Amino acid sequence: MTPTTYRETLARLGLSQARFGRALGVDKMTPNRWAMGRSPIPHSVVILLRALDAGRLTVDDLERLAA
Repeated sequence: MTPTTYRETLARLGLSQARFGRALGVDKMTPNRWAMGRSPIPHSVVILLRALDAGRLTVDDLERLAA
């Protein structure tokens, strides 16, 4: 997944980088680094985004799992 695809997917989901980062339990700057291409997007994050995009997982589900 490219940084552009990452940003487009978040936008399509109506999901902010901040909320996605909180749901994943990562540092608040990490999603921004992914979006800017400063850090590679981990494969596990790509899988989660694909599941969210396909409607197989909700952000609420993700937040519950992270709690």
